[in-house]
Amino acid sequence: FRGIRPGKGEDCPLFCRAHAPLPFSATTSRSLPFIQLHNKTIKMADNTPEQSKETDLKSGPFNVLYKAVKGNTQVLINVRNNHKLLGRVKAYDRHMNLLLEDVKEMWTEYSKGGKSRSNRGTAVNKDRYVSKMFLRGDSVILVVSNPAALAGGA
Repeated sequence: FRGIRPGKGEDCPLFCRAHAPLPFSATTSRSLPFIQLHNKTIKMADNTPEQSKETDLKSGPFNVLYKAVKGNTQVLINVRNNHKLLGRVKAYDRHMNLLLEDVKEMWTEYSKGGKSRSNRGTAVNKDRYVSKMFLRGDSVILVVSNPAALAGGA
């Protein structure tokens, strides 16, 4: 910082009182709900970053997954390869990566009849059972909670 000294009447961006570090005392704690910046006191949010991340994974679109984990209920998941997964969610994260248990994977295969949609041939519904599965979040399209109740009500 040689040569950067304030002249008469100039404000120094580096050496002024506002940019000087605040002294740390025994009474000051990092968990105070406010900070002082440029002689202004700014109130910080009451939630710590860990608490806000936790509440983000319980509300909004993740609410369906949160209820499924807490209630150990089944969910129906549409996946990008046109497969459907019916299973119980054991864990999830913010990328919608899912740890599933007792999964029934369902899809439809068509016999060779032609390339157009009308000449596809006969449709064959297939399924398989997977006891435990990790599903990467970028393949998830839709998550529906409690599909048995939805089918009974329709």
